[in-house]
Amino acid sequence: YNLLEQDLEDLKAEYDEVESQRAILQKANDVLSKENKGTKNSHAGLKNENKKLRKAEKDSADLIKQLQTSVNKLRTQLNKAEKTNTDMKSWWRASMTSTSARFR
Repeated sequence: YNLLEQDLEDLKAEYDEVESQRAILQKANDVLSKENKGTKNSHAGLKNENKKLRKAEKDSADLIKQLQTSVNKLRTQLNKAEKTNTDMKSWWRASMTSTSARFR
């Protein structure tokens, strides 16, 4: 009986020690779990921010293409207008020359 009583006491002591360690590990696990959740939230936030930045980058690239197209169209119109202006000046000079030649 004394041996059983001693074994019971030893088992209780071992249980108390293991339970103490389990409680410490549980607290550490809770802290790590909270940190992990925070990290996941931070990661999700960064992914969302990255997605927004990629969209802004794409929108910016699209706008640059649109502006380049507009610049090219305006350059074409300007070249046509300059040619028309040059042609009109040439016509005016020729017209003035022929008119002054008639009055001589």
